Amino acid sequence: QWRLGTWFVALDVVGLTLLALHLFLRTLHFALRASHFIFPLCYILVAVPWPTTVEGPVIQNLTRANVALSIELLNWGGLPALQHGNVIETSAGMVGIDEACSGIRSFQATLMISLFLGELYRLGVARRVWFCLAGFVMAFFFNLCRTLLLVVVASRQGLGAVAQWHDPAGVTILVACFLGLWALGLWLKTRSAKREVQSVSP
Repeated sequence: QWRLGTWFVALDVVGLTLLALHLFLRTLHFALRASHFIFPLCYILVAVPWPTTVEGPVIQNLTRANVALSIELLNWGGLPALQHGNVIETSAGMVGIDEACSGIRSFQATLMISLFLGELYRLGVARRVWFCLAGFVMAFFFNLCRTLLLVVVASRQGLGAVAQWHDPAGVTILVACFLGLWALGLWLKTRSAKREVQSVSP
């Protein structure tokens, strides 16, 4: 329930700030309008925690998909593994897939990056939607790679080695997502510029 209250407070802050800017700019007769500040002000809403009724099912579904695909890939790679809910059983023991490894944090991070780069490169609405979806796919893919890495490390070096690889792997996939989205954003920006040139030229 406290998360819902946080959303109400955040929306109040955004709404009151926009109203104050509108009155201030209108009083001083500036050329800028309050609508110019909608994106930067609404951008802070990305940092607000999702409601539990939304975040819970998303985490569960992502975790199950992550574990199921990891099991299939591990078995195809010749490493026997079994699924027990959100836990992967290997010859070395049980490797649990917690909330961080489900991908929800990477999803939130890639959403922030996608929205920021989409606004920075002035992409169209359709391209921004596809950009965000591409970020979600990248986040899930790199989290899947992280899970596979941790399970392989556990099976070869023991469960104690998982703790040493857990955080570095998390930072690595976040950097990889950022670089991948950056490259994709530059490519979309280039294509948009080319289309504008083609539409303007006779």
